[in-house]
Amino acid sequence: MPKSWIEGKKSAISLCFDVDATTIWKLRAADYPNGDEYIRSLSIGEYGIKRGVDTILKILSEYDIKATFFVPAVIMQENSEIIKKIKFQGHEIAHHGYLHEYSYGTTSVEQLKLINDCQNIFFKVLGEKAVGFRPTGQLLPETVLALEKQPDNLYLITEKGKEIPYYKKVNNQETTLVELPARIEFDDYYQLSYNFYPPQPGSLDRIASYEDVLDNLKREVDGAYQYGACCITAFHPQVLGTPGKSLILRQLIEYIQTFPDIWIGPCQNLAQWWKENN
Repeated sequence: MPKSWIEGKKSAISLCFDVDATTIWKLRAADYPNGDEYIRSLSIGEYGIKRGVDTILKILSEYDIKATFFVPAVIMQENSEIIKKIKFQGHEIAHHGYLHEYSYGTTSVEQLKLINDCQNIFFKVLGEKAVGFRPTGQLLPETVLALEKQPDNLYLITEKGKEIPYYKKVNNQETTLVELPARIEFDDYYQLSYNFYPPQPGSLDRIASYEDVLDNLKREVDGAYQYGACCITAFHPQVLGTPGKSLILRQLIEYIQTFPDIWIGPCQNLAQWWKENN
């Protein structure tokens, strides 16, 4: 573990929100007859972009926290004013595929075309390309090496095997791309998302107790602080942006801020600091 993090802190946390909106529900419903007519499931995603984002922005503003929002390019196209609002409030906007697709293609040429097309949408809407990328599909080694050569790319979130950043490896050789590990414990979807048809999650687990989820998250913060690690979340406006679940986010932030030595900020800042010091 590093001796210290940004500003000499003992631990680091980046609150990240995946603005998936309707993308996941459209992909899930596509496997069912007349899936495009499943208004109920699509409305869950629509709530995230229409209401959940504002709720989360309000909470972040109250506690003076800057975060990272990962946005599929199609959602940026369809909701450009909302995405601009997020950026205007000082938050990082990062790359999350086009339609939250689970495959970017079978060749690096196909994958790079999709990624570059998304970056062009970012530039058109925001005037700049994303420096961070949480892929929703597997990247080929050749794709990663090509992304390394593009000056806009700073970090990836593709693996979950460590508690600190590291340089992404391809064929056992380090690249200059920073890998920020986001472990499953910090994904609210697996604990709090539920829909009967189409089933989401597929196993139809019951929604976990809010108190248990908050306690789990607090324990992860405790562990990160104890061992000097970092935490990268994968929260969602359509989950933690709903009224009752938003209290989990609010109480988690309040808990984090009781620690004097935890840095909290966007992934871009964390990855840039790591690159400059390692």
